[in-house]
Amino acid sequence: MPQNNEDVISTQIKKERKTVLFVTLNNSIDIICPFQRHIITSFNDCQYSWLKEHNDSYGKKQLPADLLVGFNSFGQNLNISYVTKADEGNYICTCKYLNASRTGLVNISTLELHIGEPPKKILHADISTKGITTTVAWNKSNLCQKLNGYRFQVNYTDGQRWYIGCNNTTKCSCIMSRHIIITSIEIVITATNKFGSTSSDGFIYYMANNVVPYPPNAVMVNAEYRSITVRWRAPLGYTSMLLYEFIVYKRRIKPLVLMEKEYKNVVISADNLETSFKHTFFDLIPGATYEFYIVSKTRYQEVSEPTSRVRISLPEEKPYAGPTDLKCTCSEHDPMGRLCFCHWKSIDPWLAYGVIVEYDLYYIVASEDLENRTANKISAMGNITTVELRNLSSEVSYTVTVVGRNKAGSSVSSKPFTIQRIPNTKKDSSGTPPTTILIIILVVSVLVVSAILILAVAFFYRAITYRLTSKANEDDRDSLMKETDSVQSLAESHIYEQISFRGSTSIIHVNQAEVNKQEEDGMQDNRLSMSTIDSCPYSSVIIASGYHESDDC
Repeated sequence: MPQNNEDVISTQIKKERKTVLFVTLNNSIDIICPFQRHIITSFNDCQYSWLKEHNDSYGKKQLPADLLVGFNSFGQNLNISYVTKADEGNYICTCKYLNASRTGLVNISTLELHIGEPPKKILHADISTKGITTTVAWNKSNLCQKLNGYRFQVNYTDGQRWYIGCNNTTKCSCIMSRHIIITSIEIVITATNKFGSTSSDGFIYYMANNVVPYPPNAVMVNAEYRSITVRWRAPLGYTSMLLYEFIVYKRRIKPLVLMEKEYKNVVISADNLETSFKHTFFDLIPGATYEFYIVSKTRYQEVSEPTSRVRISLPEEKPYAGPTDLKCTCSEHDPMGRLCFCHWKSIDPWLAYGVIVEYDLYYIVASEDLENRTANKISAMGNITTVELRNLSSEVSYTVTVVGRNKAGSSVSSKPFTIQRIPNTKKDSSGTPPTTILIIILVVSVLVVSAILILAVAFFYRAITYRLTSKANEDDRDSLMKETDSVQSLAESHIYEQISFRGSTSIIHVNQAEVNKQEEDGMQDNRLSMSTIDSCPYSSVIIASGYHESDDC
């Protein structure tokens, strides 16, 4: 069944927009239809109608607003001359044009009229600044909790324009973040309740007293001959009214033995006509590493955060001085060669002018040229100050020196040290070792002493023997005299024709014929021993102490 035109239009109604109105009871109000007007080509051709939703025992209904008491429709507007509690609800306005329509929805809520007062003026506010953040607080503690239904707005100005710090807040504080650094601001706090609004007087706050400036930026360092130049730019938002000076901090961090525990600083004035700054540090130690950072400072003694720390090392130079206190301790004579330990003090870090990477020890025979230092060299790492010298001859002296070396070159030589030869270790002409010579001397000494003792014993023995022999000779001499007397008696008896003496020996020539005659006569001297010599008329008898000798004629 086809629908009529009214039904078609009603099916096309759409709630495209809704407006909520709070109306005080017993007041008059004009309601404007809130549909989207831009789709209507001609407002004059649009036909408006107003409907009100009504609830009764039969359900929700829509009644023409013109039929209600006190309602007057004037096209797009609907006037309610006397608002009551019954007038609350939704009102639908419709704009028809040809076969199209647009609708809008207005919700009306009523408010009872109470007798009251608008908020009181805020007389005091606490304002503080940290960095570029400003905090404004009022009605602290429990007083703010009693202000239910109050809303606050905080505005501030730098003298040129107004800014909104906080809007429609129920708290009694406001935190404002500013993107520019200014010296002073004026703050106004507006409080609103259902009875009205009240604005405070302007609170003047001088920001420069507490504002923390930005740190400098674009910090750069450049190292030259024993000097370092630091460059930087002024921070963002820099003005001569705020910044007063820059403080540049410097500290030596290498070598570790020369590390400074605290930073030293220099103050640079912040000239308002300049945006770039620099400062040069002179008389620095070659090869050392330095660290820098910079802060900004206001005339109110507020200091910024430090910049990032930058480090730079100066170029190394040849060591200014050499090692000191070179000494060598050596062993005594060794057939395999002497062993020496040489020790020295490292170069003073203040004069090393860099990192000592190596020590070179040179040793030569003392008679050679000290500058000829290429043949005998021992190297040690920079942190080692003791080396060994092996297989040194004990018969010669050596001159020893040591130098230090960094990346730039070598230092001057240390004071020479002489390793003396050992004089008593020199070999004799036959090549006999000293120990053997000592043994030989000892043996010879023993032999000499023994020989002296033997000679002394022999001397005493000979002396005693001589004395005994002398006494025996005296006895023999007496016996010989007696024998001589006997021989001569025999001679007288013509038995011996000749008697001769040879030393202590008597040689008797015997007349054998006479002897034979006397034998017959039985006459023979018992003290005489004679030997008969065959076919010899005479015999020679040698009479001595128990000794007998005969010769043929």
